[in-house]
Amino acid sequence: MGLLLSTCLTGSDEPAPKPNATKVVNTFCAIPDTFETFDELQNALRKSGLESSNLIVAIDYTTSNQWSGSRTFNGKCLHTIDPTGYELNPYQSVIQILGRTLEVFDDDNLIPAFGFGDYTTQGSSCFPFLPTACEGFESVLACYNRITPTVQLSGPTNFAPVIKEAIQIVKKTGQYHILVIIADGQVNCGWETSNAIVEASHYPISIVVVGVGDGPWGTMEEYDDNLPTRLYDNFQFVDYHRVLQYNKSNPDVGFATAALMEIPDDEIYPRQAKAFKAIPDNFETYSELQNALRKSGLESSNLIVAIDYTKSNEWSGERTFNGKCLHTIDPTGYELNPYQSVIQILGRTLEVFDDDHLIPAFGFGDVKTRGSSCFPFVPTTYEGFANVLACYNRITPTIQLSGPTNFAPVIKEAIRIVNRTGQYHILVIVADGQVTCEKETADSIVEASNYPISIVMVGVGDGPWDTMEEYDDKLPARLFDNFQFVDDNQVLQYNKRSPDIGFATAALMEIPEQYKAIRQLGLLRG
Repeated sequence: MGLLLSTCLTGSDEPAPKPNATKVVNTFCAIPDTFETFDELQNALRKSGLESSNLIVAIDYTTSNQWSGSRTFNGKCLHTIDPTGYELNPYQSVIQILGRTLEVFDDDNLIPAFGFGDYTTQGSSCFPFLPTACEGFESVLACYNRITPTVQLSGPTNFAPVIKEAIQIVKKTGQYHILVIIADGQVNCGWETSNAIVEASHYPISIVVVGVGDGPWGTMEEYDDNLPTRLYDNFQFVDYHRVLQYNKSNPDVGFATAALMEIPDDEIYPRQAKAFKAIPDNFETYSELQNALRKSGLESSNLIVAIDYTKSNEWSGERTFNGKCLHTIDPTGYELNPYQSVIQILGRTLEVFDDDHLIPAFGFGDVKTRGSSCFPFVPTTYEGFANVLACYNRITPTIQLSGPTNFAPVIKEAIRIVNRTGQYHILVIVADGQVTCEKETADSIVEASNYPISIVMVGVGDGPWDTMEEYDDKLPARLFDNFQFVDDNQVLQYNKRSPDIGFATAALMEIPEQYKAIRQLGLLRG
């Protein structure tokens, strides 16, 4: 069984009755930072036994679609179809983006598509788009375009019929399904819908509601957070228009992040007991994330950068950098090496969180410092990442690569800086492979958890990254989870059109929760 698409047709947007709300006992964490690409998430789902990640999708055909595009669709009915195909309506747009994001998780690409709330079914049942499943999202979109002009909008808005249809499918197949409901506003049949959501929590079903049009979304937010006790938190709401407003250059990544944020990570990728939740999906832009950090009290997010000058850089670009040394600098500036690329992306992503733009930069692993210390790029700090990049370009050709690989010296340098300032710092270590001095590095990471420091390790080159993943998940007990690993090559491979967004998502995923822990532990001074 493949992806199941359902459409809702209702007549009124009056608020639904509010159920007796009690918090879900077993709510899920957001997608953990280990899933940096859609491919990684799919692989994690497969490793958990989900050989077929079947989807069910639902689209709203209610009468309220005629006016709920007043603000967000130029006053037109949300189901208006442009015969030229030049302008997509919100439903077409969501289906198209789903085809670029969610379809990769459906092995057979067979997508049953349903409509509900139309004049024929009203709020009592739903109808299939075709007698058999559509093959892929292009087929779903083509079928939507063909049948929509023939459907008479009605109501009321009731998600229960399509949820019950999903339950029947799951009973028949015994497989995990994601039910995606695309709808334009409030639910009228509130009690029936909430009871169906609660019932669905007894089955392997995740429900994602994508809100299109103007809203309002009060009932959806109630369902997202305050439904009666369920076996697990099986409902996720996404305001599609808001996602598109802030992810116009990369709507597929933005939508996938929002829509898949709560797929249960603790069933598919066990994390250490005290691991942090990932950045929640309400941070849809860097500006929102920065504002959220500031609201949490992070007035100054200081950065420290450390660059790996060990000899392994000469050969660890065999697969990912055409066999060249990872520190090779193109004199024309046309091609960036992985270190330059990461520094440049950092300049477009992390620098916005550093108020004074003063960035200490260090090197380690060269022939002079080896594994015992680190050296500053200059005696004073840099103002901005552009200057860090310029200094890297200037000093790198003069440095003799050596080893061993030891993060301890630069972590201890970060501790000294924090001891002096009493302020929160993000230490970004850019390195090419495994750590040689594992115990010393591990001990320094544990020691750093006694200070207001988050450590983000960006891996460049071919790897391997086994030790980094160990550090990310299985270090000895610390005051808080202060270490985050990012495989830069993987992020860039799957986010080529928007590497800054991909990298920021991966690199900053745990920062808000880490900072909250730092504040709760009283590690900040002043």
